[in-house]
Amino acid sequence: MKSKREKDRLPDEDLPLVERCQQGDPEAFELLVRKYYERMMRTAYSVVRRQEDALDIVQNGFLKAYQSIAKFSGKSSFSTWLYRIVINQAIDWKRKATRQDAASLHSGLDGKVPQVDQGVLPQPTRDPRQAAFDSEREAQVELCLEHLSPEHQQAILLREVQGLSYQEIAEIMGCRVGTVMSRLYYAREALRARLGEWL
Repeated sequence: MKSKREKDRLPDEDLPLVERCQQGDPEAFELLVRKYYERMMRTAYSVVRRQEDALDIVQNGFLKAYQSIAKFSGKSSFSTWLYRIVINQAIDWKRKATRQDAASLHSGLDGKVPQVDQGVLPQPTRDPRQAAFDSEREAQVELCLEHLSPEHQQAILLREVQGLSYQEIAEIMGCRVGTVMSRLYYAREALRARLGEWL
């Protein structure tokens, strides 16, 4: 007998492609990559804030998904399963990078600003004052996000950056909708307290 959650779930439109992948059809997986590539790039970038790192994370995420697709059972939608893989890859990368940054603190910074593909990120505003304000506000938000736990960061990024529903976030994070709502409330309150004038 199906649970209420399984009964309420909409059919997964990706299931036919997933089944073809599970039967060894590489073209089906290529179609899934094309469909989700941009979303996964935005997701990874929202966590690591560097395009090159986001690209590596997404490539590794798709590789892991391809290697594990035989184990995909359909308990969640394919997109939820893929988001979970990419987010976990991004969080793991960020933890490693944080440890490496702490270890190399005395080696100095090269001061280079990373180049970003304007196709992935929104174009800057034309007014230089507004652009400067927006840039400073973004830096403040990033700084504040770093003070949140990984679970709170993940919840706020999935909701505010990716625009996912509470149910989708719960499936990706492997928790209940109430837990997602609680994490979002805490994250928003923490951001409000830290950002103050920037809101």
